[in-house]
Amino acid sequence: MSLSSAIESNRLSRVKDALHELSRECVRLSAERTTDSKTPIGISKFGGEPDVPPSFDWPMWDDEPMTFLGQINCQQISQILAPSFFPDSGLLYFFNFVDVDGCYDITESDEPTYVVRHIDASDLKRTEMPESTHELEYCTRLLTPTLGVSIPDLTDPTTVDLDLSDSERQAYTKLFLDLGGAEHQLFGHPALIQPYPSSFKNRDLLLQVISDTEDHDFMWGDCGYLYFMIPRGSGNPIEESIAEIAS
Repeated sequence: MSLSSAIESNRLSRVKDALHELSRECVRLSAERTTDSKTPIGISKFGGEPDVPPSFDWPMWDDEPMTFLGQINCQQISQILAPSFFPDSGLLYFFNFVDVDGCYDITESDEPTYVVRHIDASDLKRTEMPESTHELEYCTRLLTPTLGVSIPDLTDPTTVDLDLSDSERQAYTKLFLDLGGAEHQLFGHPALIQPYPSSFKNRDLLLQVISDTEDHDFMWGDCGYLYFMIPRGSGNPIEESIAEIAS
C-alpha cells in the first residue's frame, strides 16, 4: 500500500502533507528459516555461519568469541535503496556477545558487546565460530529485502506538531500497521516498543531486528527489539554504530 492511499484510507488527510514530509523510505527484511547448506555464499541472512575472507579476525568480548548475528549484502540492498552513507558493495556484518545462558544484553563495559563491520572482499568462505564456552549460534534465516515506507512513532518528538486528536492518534497507529508495522528493517524510522529513547537523538536507524516468538534463539529481552543506530552527519557512521535493546 502506498503512503498516499494509506493516509486516505485512515482518514488522515488533514495532516497528509506533514506525514509525507516526516516519512522515510526503508528496506523491509522478510526472514525465512532455512539452513546454511541451502543459502549461497554472500547472501543477506541472519544467523548460521558468516561468509568472510580468510584473513577475517573474529570479534571477541571478554576473551570469548561473539555470536554471528547476520550479514547484509550491500549491493543487493543498494539496488533497492542507497543512502549516501551506505556502501554499494561488500558485506555488512553484525556480531553480538551471547552469554552461557543464551542471553544477550547491552551491558555497560569499556568494550561494546556488539560489532558492526564492513568488508569488501571476493574470496569469501563460510566460517565456523571459534571454540567457546557457550557456542550459541542463531538459526539461519534467509533475508528478502523490499522497499518500504516508515513513519515516526507517536512518542518521537517530530510528531508533536501534528497535534493529533485521540481518534487521529488511533488512525495513526493503524497507518503504521498498514505500512508494514514492526519488521526487520534497514533505514527509515525505528518501530518503538518503548517511548522514544534519548539515546536516539541525532541518530538514524541502520538495522532493526525483531524478536522471533516462535524460535526463541532470536530473542531480545522480553520479546523486544534490537536496534543498531548510527550518528547523523558522521563521516564514518557505520563504524560508530551503537546498539540498544527495548522490550
